[in-house]
Amino acid sequence: MNAETLLKQYAAGDREFLELNAAGQSLSGVTLSGSKFLRANFSHAILNGTGLQQSQLHGARLEGAKLNKAQLQQAQLQQANLSRADLTFSNLVGANLVGANLSTAVLQRADLSSANLTRANLAGADLTEAKLVHCQLTRANLSMRNCGDRSGLRRTANRPISIAAISPPPNWWAPTWAVRNCARLI
Repeated sequence: MNAETLLKQYAAGDREFLELNAAGQSLSGVTLSGSKFLRANFSHAILNGTGLQQSQLHGARLEGAKLNKAQLQQAQLQQANLSRADLTFSNLVGANLVGANLSTAVLQRADLSSANLTRANLAGADLTEAKLVHCQLTRANLSMRNCGDRSGLRRTANRPISIAAISPPPNWWAPTWAVRNCARLI
């Protein structure tokens, strides 16, 4: 299935899409809220401003995709490959990104509030002014090499920051403490 077929089927009321191949195609400004994508390939696709609220994108390939200002709140993106994706200004509030690969992704000013980033790979991601309020960072890889100057992240000579290895002070909520004291993103 390609992008044109996807849009026709979505307009006809279909919300489940199997083996979609929209690699390198443009779907900017399209609303696909509540859709379920099985084995979708959006590699290097242009999805700027696309609405994917409450969509299921389990294991989707989105590497190198352009998702500027995309609406991905409460989207299911477990194990999704978002490496090198541009998510500038994207809304990922409450998104499920368990085990997702966000390595070297651009998340400048993205809102990841209340997102579940358990075991997510954020190595080298640009988190300049990103919001990580109340997000779950258990065992997330936050190795930072390409952080913007305004992110406040301590540069550690390419040493990874591991949330699992940090002991929070007693009576503190661990992810909040880790973000405030290790990532300085809020």
